[in-house]
Amino acid sequence: MSRRPLIPILVLLAIGGGAVLHATRRGDAHRVSGHVSAAGAAGPARVVRVVDGDTLKVRMADGRRKTVRVLQIDTPEVKKPDTPIECGGPQASAAMRRLALDGDGRGRAVTLVPDPTQDSVDRYGRVLAYVDSGRRDLGETLVAQGWASVYVFQGHPGVRIGTYDRAKHQARAARRGVYGLCDGDFHSSSG
Repeated sequence: MSRRPLIPILVLLAIGGGAVLHATRRGDAHRVSGHVSAAGAAGPARVVRVVDGDTLKVRMADGRRKTVRVLQIDTPEVKKPDTPIECGGPQASAAMRRLALDGDGRGRAVTLVPDPTQDSVDRYGRVLAYVDSGRRDLGETLVAQGWASVYVFQGHPGVRIGTYDRAKHQARAARRGVYGLCDGDFHSSSG
């Protein structure tokens, strides 16, 4: 039996393995071949808990629980280890609670929307997604209220960047949220 037909197969396997290794080194192995791994999530969910202004705990429609880091925003820290509570942090968390929970404190139904230009999971295993509740984009709403800044990870703006930038400029001009509270310095200590 000739070994010659095996050579093209071995070459293809080596190339495919190299692509997986390259993606793993870049930190986005979940995007190999354009597929999102089981670690990512998209679709309907219900908020279980608000962790802080840009992080939620949700229960997916299939019952899985996920931690979601809202794409394209950054809010002042309130729970980061070895980091003091930052200016506007408690207010940003409270604003997210008002958006993500109903008046009785129950989680709202939301839709997790992935961004094809961004990773689907961060280095902490959190799902990265826009979070929509009805027609409202929760991240954009926090930016418009001045409790979140627009966050572009490693220079790769997401598909909603234009909308978020407009909301940021309006919040800054009106001195809403942190722009009025601490002159827009999201990461200063709340003192």
